[in-house]
Amino acid sequence: MSSRLIKSNKTRVYRRFRAIMFDVDGTLVRHHPLAIPTPRVCDAVRRAQEAGFLVSVATGRLVNGFEKINEHLHLTALAVLEGGARLYDPVKKIDLWKENMVENEAKGIIGDWYRRGIPFGFNSGGASYNSYAMIEMKKRDAHVMAADKEEWVRNQLSGRITLDEEALQTVAYDKVTHLISFPLSPLEAEEVRKSLHPYSSVSASVNTTHYHEGWCVYATHATATKQHGILELAKRYKIRPEEIIGVGDQEIDYPLLMACGLKVAMGNAAQSLKDIADYVAPSVEEDGAAEVIERFLLSNQE
Repeated sequence: MSSRLIKSNKTRVYRRFRAIMFDVDGTLVRHHPLAIPTPRVCDAVRRAQEAGFLVSVATGRLVNGFEKINEHLHLTALAVLEGGARLYDPVKKIDLWKENMVENEAKGIIGDWYRRGIPFGFNSGGASYNSYAMIEMKKRDAHVMAADKEEWVRNQLSGRITLDEEALQTVAYDKVTHLISFPLSPLEAEEVRKSLHPYSSVSASVNTTHYHEGWCVYATHATATKQHGILELAKRYKIRPEEIIGVGDQEIDYPLLMACGLKVAMGNAAQSLKDIADYVAPSVEEDGAAEVIERFLLSNQE
C-alpha cells in the first residue's frame, strides 16, 4: 500500500519534531514471534538518533520482549512498556516509573477470568502468570508449529507460573501491571471487554493477536495507557507533545497517537486508527517505519 497524507496542512511541519514514538509489533517489526527489525528500519533509526532526534517505543511488550528487538535497534531513550504501565531506561536497565492496577480490581478481574476459563496472562512483581487454558493451548499448538515458533513457545512458558487455585492465593495483586487475554473470537473479545466495565480504574483495548489467529483484550490501569507513558517521557525530556510523531497499527495505539503532534497509522493498521491519522504510511512489510523517519525527520537533514 502506498503512503498517503490525510491532512494536507501538515505536509511541511516536520521541522518542529524532536522525537518519534513507535509501537513495536505490526509497526517496527512484522507480526511474527521471532521478528526483528529489517536493515532499512535499523539504519533509519540509527541515522535519526545520530541526527539528534529522540527515537523510542510505546509497546505492550515486557522488558525482555523489548530488549530482544533493541539488540538490533540500539535505542538509548526511555521506553514506554506494558501498554503504558512502565517507563524503562534501557541503558541503566531500571524502571523510572510504574503504574500498577488497583489491587482489588486486579484481584476481581483475575478471579473472574480464571473461573470463566478465559485464556490469559499477566505480570505481577516480576512474576509472570498464565492461566491453565492458555498454557495448554500453546502446548497443543507447539506440535504443529514450525521449529522457530516452537522455540518461541518454550521461551514464553519458561519461568511462567501456571495459574491455579493455589497460585491465586499467592499473587501480589497490588503489583499487577497489565492483563492480556488471548486468543479469542471478535465476539468473545467484546464480551471480555464488557466484563471490565464495572472496574472504574481500568483501561482496555481489543486488538488482533500477534502469534495466533484471533483477538485479545489488553487491560492496564486507566492512567497507564501509552498516552500517559508518552506524556511522562515528554516531561522528563522537556519535549512538548506536539513535537512528537506517534506511529502505530492497533486499537491499543489510539492513546499513543493522541499523545503526539503528528499521528501516523501504518498501512496495515486498523481502520479506526487510520480514521484519526494525519498520515498513513506504507505497511510494516514495506518498511513503513523507516519511510516515516526518512520523510518527516531525515529529509530535513539532507
